[in-house]
Amino acid sequence: GLSAYNKTDQEKYEDSDSTFISPKYVQTIESKPISEWIIAVGRHEGFIPSGQWIEVQELLDAIAEKYNRPHRKTNALLAGLVYCPHCGRRLSVISESDRWTHGKPRFKYVCPGYRKKECNFRAVDGVLLDEFIVQQLSNLSDENSEHFKSILEIKIEEIMEQSQTVQEYSLMKKKRDKLKMDIAAQTRNLREADSSIKQFIQEDLQNLAEELRETERQLSKLEEGRKDNMIAIRDLEMTKERLLSFAEYAKDAQPEVLVTLIQTIVERIYIWIKMTSVTAISLSRAVPEKITLASSGQPVT
Repeated sequence: GLSAYNKTDQEKYEDSDSTFISPKYVQTIESKPISEWIIAVGRHEGFIPSGQWIEVQELLDAIAEKYNRPHRKTNALLAGLVYCPHCGRRLSVISESDRWTHGKPRFKYVCPGYRKKECNFRAVDGVLLDEFIVQQLSNLSDENSEHFKSILEIKIEEIMEQSQTVQEYSLMKKKRDKLKMDIAAQTRNLREADSSIKQFIQEDLQNLAEELRETERQLSKLEEGRKDNMIAIRDLEMTKERLLSFAEYAKDAQPEVLVTLIQTIVERIYIWIKMTSVTAISLSRAVPEKITLASSGQPVT
């Protein structure tokens, strides 16, 4: 078989209005010309039976699914999502042996820099924080459903308006078609032209061919942009459905289901501390604005 590499230039960098509490990133993807692609030709004889290959792939998928399972000792729902507001490290899950809260094993979300005396952030009660997040996400689908639905719909409209790829794509296609017609016309003229003007027609054909190549390159870039926009819109639509139906999905759900559901909506959770309470938590995944939840009033231990 054939495998193609080095097809695109990709770069991810922090946006100009990004902050520590509200990080924002921008990713650019630019297609490279085919001449820069690296093609690997498979010349060896196959030696893995197709049945064995499929079995291994299914096993790998099954292993990957385990990463969406809650912390095995504590059923922590937010493991890997909670970040320290002081140093920015991801908080670790620390269980408290034989201690329970609301019938659940007690645990804390702790900054790994605390024990090293590199950070003074105090641990957060894990059970209360998990319950708070689940409750607040459920509230979004009740009290604020219209508000967040409108936010997501506005963002979808902004993507479609800001990206003028539809109009540009149409104009670029017309330009390409006209160039092809001009090249065809000049080719006919070349056959019938006197030798004294053939040179000028050939030069014009070369210029038209170069312009056609550049137009096709831009057209290819616009096609990639259209695909990226469609993916972004699809992700926003899926996020809207999950966010506004969270209460229904989460009702009586097992921890494994809740973890997967939360991770499809929540990218990061930042805890802002005031005195001895968690005052706000900021969530985001495919949602342009940070969704700031109300005060939990839960103690920081």
